[in-house]
Amino acid sequence: AVVVRAAQARSAERVDADALHALALADLGWSDAVGIPLDRAISTLRTAARLSARPAPALADLAAALLARADRRGEARDLFDAADVALLALDSDSASAPARFNLALALGRIGLVDELQ
Repeated sequence: AVVVRAAQARSAERVDADALHALALADLGWSDAVGIPLDRAISTLRTAARLSARPAPALADLAAALLARADRRGEARDLFDAADVALLALDSDSASAPARFNLALALGRIGLVDELQ
């Protein structure tokens, strides 16, 4: 709760990619059955990645959030978006283990297992 309040205060002062990223992660932790915090987290992570000088961490978390929403709603589009976002993260940081993991999950769920090699 203290970290969330600090991130909120930081993002209220100025647009801060790291603060937005932290707020999005808090929303992911509080996601409910309706999915409003999950949708808000996805939107916030998109903004954080766009504003960040180092977008790979936010993009990797965005891919994970899209995978979570795909699980919740059963929409294939979120799986394809997760794969695209994970690839963007890898373009930014080719050593990003979270991005590689999320790409593998997305491609596996889409059925493109051969693309993992």
